[in-house]
Amino acid sequence: MRAMKDSGVEWIGEIPQEWERTKIKHIYRVIIGNGFPDTLQGNEFGELPFLKVSDINGDVRNIAKGNNYVSHLIARENRWNIIPPGSILMAKIGAALAKNHRKINTVDCIIDNNMQAAVKKDNTVHNAFGFHLWTLIDMTLYDNGGTVPSINNFRLLNQEIYIPSRDDQIRIADFLDAKCSKIESIIELQRISIEKLKSYKQTVISEAVTKGLNSDVPMKDSGVEWIGKIPVHWNIKRLKYCFKNLDSFRKPVNASQRTQVGDMLYDYYGASGAIDKIDDYIFDETSLLIAEDGANLLLRNLPLIYIATGKYWVNNHAHILKPLIENCLYFMANQMEIIDYTNYITGSAQPKLSQSNINNVPLVAPPLSEQKSIADFLDAKCAAIDNAIGKKESLIDKLTAYKKSLIYESVTGKIEV
Repeated sequence: MRAMKDSGVEWIGEIPQEWERTKIKHIYRVIIGNGFPDTLQGNEFGELPFLKVSDINGDVRNIAKGNNYVSHLIARENRWNIIPPGSILMAKIGAALAKNHRKINTVDCIIDNNMQAAVKKDNTVHNAFGFHLWTLIDMTLYDNGGTVPSINNFRLLNQEIYIPSRDDQIRIADFLDAKCSKIESIIELQRISIEKLKSYKQTVISEAVTKGLNSDVPMKDSGVEWIGKIPVHWNIKRLKYCFKNLDSFRKPVNASQRTQVGDMLYDYYGASGAIDKIDDYIFDETSLLIAEDGANLLLRNLPLIYIATGKYWVNNHAHILKPLIENCLYFMANQMEIIDYTNYITGSAQPKLSQSNINNVPLVAPPLSEQKSIADFLDAKCAAIDNAIGKKESLIDKLTAYKKSLIYESVTGKIEV
């Protein structure tokens, strides 16, 4: 056990006795973005990549590929700050600040505005060691405290840190690079596996709701491209003939007006599911909700279909559909989640799936008994797939936490490399 001492910095804790105390400002200088106009933002012919806040990615050390470039000539003429290799990029203003996104760039680049900054090191700190050190710094500790999160440069640069000898820095960096590379490889394999499972789940659902569970049944052309062939005794119906629309009963309530003083609180639904609680309700039944507007109609980062049960409230950003007696809600929910609604969506700035358009979406309508059987099959099958996905997501969380712990223990000298 080597001798340790108290660093005096809460998040650092004890540090090896021989490590030297310094401040960030003695090692790094801050380079602010340029704020250049959109008309001059990149093309494929320039030499200098330019980055936006959205381009900063936590563990990616190379600049993202693309054709957003600016020439050295334009940069010099406009006196833009050029970020040299070995710098660390970080969000400076806005919601991205809390995400601790940063990366080391390996070529000259420029950054587009004051929502991000770069810190350039001197020769005291080894590149990779410095990168690992910065991944530990919680930027929210240096927030100015305003409505919009922003870094207070003075407080950040005056933060005390401890640095080992150059040889130790290299040893720690090499150790972490090797270990983190292995961890990241395992994490990436889990992510690939998760995407395959999600794709498999979509295939299972699509096959079940359009082809049924009996592969021997005679088939016919549905007349709908995305559906393809269906069993001969199945029908295709427009959505308006499968559901009763309850949109006329929904009622939006501003966040400031959603009272939560009652003994019972109920789900308040919007386009992306339950978004709040409220002490009153409009509906007391099971229904299917589908987003009426929002970017998710096209992006599909979140589910489009939600099943609401019991007592709840719905605002005017979701359609409320109650299946007619000859249709199974859970069968229809599975089917409607896999449909591509692009051709039924209007608006570019704010995508919208109007009631008249959704009413004309074609749906597969098997006999009710088969709908129920398919719904039961999918319930069990999808639960098994979701369970497998959940285990892999849990493993990713554990590996991510282990990696962060390993970096912390190494960069602060808790373990000797």
